[in-house]
Amino acid sequence: MRTGADNLRDIGAGVLKLTSVKYDSLTVRIYGDVAVLRGIADNTGSMRGFPFSGKIRYTRVFVKRDGRWQAVAMQQTVMQ
Repeated sequence: MRTGADNLRDIGAGVLKLTSVKYDSLTVRIYGDVAVLRGIADNTGSMRGFPFSGKIRYTRVFVKRDGRWQAVAMQQTVMQ
């Protein structure tokens, strides 16, 4: 399990390098102060020098706090 802070740290340190990210099939549903975003991301890059590529289906949950949308959860599944 990785946090957003893990990703930002690793991108800043050059450990995680994204060379291409393409989004598809994005949908957003809003339920009051909660929003659910679903989509597909096609990522290419490297992690600790090991290349990766492929599509993931993901869901992100946002909560509106003090007038701003804040990401609070994300789940992703690798697609074949």
